[in-house]
Amino acid sequence: MKLRSFIITAILFVMMMSLALPAFAQDKMTYEDYQALMQRWREREEAARMDMENIQKQLDEVNSNIAAKQADIDRVWDAIYAMLDLINPDDLNWYAAALAALGKELAVFEAQNPEQLYQNRDKIADWKMRYDELADHNAALLPRFEAPVMELGARYQAIMNRMAKPLSKTYTVVSGDHLWKIAGMRDHYNDPMKWMRIYTSNVDLIDDPDLIYPRQVFDIPMRIDERKKYLVAQGEFLSSIAQSVYGDPFKWRSIFEANQKFLNDPNVLYPEMILTLPGR
Repeated sequence: MKLRSFIITAILFVMMMSLALPAFAQDKMTYEDYQALMQRWREREEAARMDMENIQKQLDEVNSNIAAKQADIDRVWDAIYAMLDLINPDDLNWYAAALAALGKELAVFEAQNPEQLYQNRDKIADWKMRYDELADHNAALLPRFEAPVMELGARYQAIMNRMAKPLSKTYTVVSGDHLWKIAGMRDHYNDPMKWMRIYTSNVDLIDDPDLIYPRQVFDIPMRIDERKKYLVAQGEFLSSIAQSVYGDPFKWRSIFEANQKFLNDPNVLYPEMILTLPGR
């Protein structure tokens, strides 16, 4: 303690001498002046020491309050975990790891094109089942997991929006059905004007598009395999389609002959017809 006081006094003395150096060049400091100056510095040192002690007390009090608040927070979380049957902290570690693993799996699907996604639809369905289990887990109610769970759900939906549709579906006719009604169903085209797609794809089963019967099973094309089929658009005719498909407008006759079950006049085409393309 004496050594500390001596060092502080020496430092103060050096500071005082450096400040008073210009005065020494003009006037000598008397012993009384020196004593008065040292007294003032000792008083400043004491004031500083007391301030530091007060600050330390305040800091100790703040730390004590923080510790008390943290203890309260821990008790609240313990109560929450108990309510959610998550008493074991390992449950939370397992849940976080499970979410991370699902995210990595999903990244693989996100890198695939629509057709690859369709081919992997069973794997994606399995992913969704495991995701639903985690989303229903009590841990999903905790704020730290709410955003990650929602993000995974949004990424899954984006993948489903990109996935290619199946080439076709099957539909069994029931009493009261007609082609317009079937085409207008939400699970099919949601557009009755596309009834011609169903008719031209099932011409072997339909003699008259105005007459269909219960228990008939129709193929409902959802996508067109452009290597084998052609979907007619407004304003098209056989020669223009032949030019587009074969690079030769005179091959229109081949298309006409391959679709004579519903084409009676080569000069008459209707939008939404699905034509078979021979030689493709």
